[in-house]
Amino acid sequence: MEVGIFISDCGFRISLRTNTIRNLKSEIRNCFLAARAVQSLSDVRQVLPTRAFIYRSIQVLANPGSLFQVWQLPLVLVFIVAWLAGGGVLFRRSLSRLSAGKGITLGKGVLVSFLAGLAGCIAAGAVFVVCHKALDRPVVSLLIAAPIFPIMAYLIIFSMFNYSPSQTLRAALLPLGAIMLAAGAVGAACGIPAVYTRRAYLQEQKHIQTTRIRLDRLFQAMSLKPEKPPKTLQDLLEISGVEPAWLKSPANDKRKVGFFYLQPNHLSSPDDTAGRYKILACDFIDNFANYPKPGRTVLYATGRVEFLPSSSFNSLLAKPENKAFAKALKEADQ
Repeated sequence: MEVGIFISDCGFRISLRTNTIRNLKSEIRNCFLAARAVQSLSDVRQVLPTRAFIYRSIQVLANPGSLFQVWQLPLVLVFIVAWLAGGGVLFRRSLSRLSAGKGITLGKGVLVSFLAGLAGCIAAGAVFVVCHKALDRPVVSLLIAAPIFPIMAYLIIFSMFNYSPSQTLRAALLPLGAIMLAAGAVGAACGIPAVYTRRAYLQEQKHIQTTRIRLDRLFQAMSLKPEKPPKTLQDLLEISGVEPAWLKSPANDKRKVGFFYLQPNHLSSPDDTAGRYKILACDFIDNFANYPKPGRTVLYATGRVEFLPSSSFNSLLAKPENKAFAKALKEADQ
């Protein structure tokens, strides 16, 4: 699908730039290289047996702020302290009762809590990854992996002391139960908001990318007559190949035309420094207003497209070449 969209976009660019053989050759070469790169990425994701998990992991690592927030840190620290200190105290008490008068030090209780919890987390995490890869159902995978934690933790404790299986079970029941309850509470408090934050971030990125593609296509249509840009974006619909959907913002489909546009005197070439920061079109203020990182997608007079946070966009509007655009945009946003 990604390759099909990309090749369709490239084909549209070629159809609009047939003024000279040089431009045509350049477009064919660029489109071929871009399509080959996208196809290579698609092939890799199809060949790797763990493609879904690896792809999602790369997404998280590329932007961990979309999943992990600063407010989660105190909860995690509290859990770690409770896991080590609280678990150590509980293990010392329960194991001392079975040691025939030989008390278990707090340090050893903390060590037992640490090793048992760590082994349980690693084993349960591995099972969750395998199940999630095979089933692609996180809730079911979590339910399957949850029992692995106490089982592995129990085996670690059993291997560290010369107690019978039933004695080890009685000694480990209360500490492991308390650790699991604390982990579940902290995990729910951190995980549920993180999931919704992550979904909102991915949705925002998807809409930004779609917006960039649509504005780029609109600029290619304008490039047919760079010396006479259209008065409105709706005028581009008269050009063969331009679709009405390109005028809409994927982040806000309530508007028939989702981008503000101010007719310039002419379009600028990519190497024109005078039009480097001159805005040709942008999102309306309410397109990305409710997203995790509010901002606007900007189309410059040179054809360059980028998404800017609100603060950067306001700085761009303050430039002298955007004075008329800023005034018209202010009236349109009201």
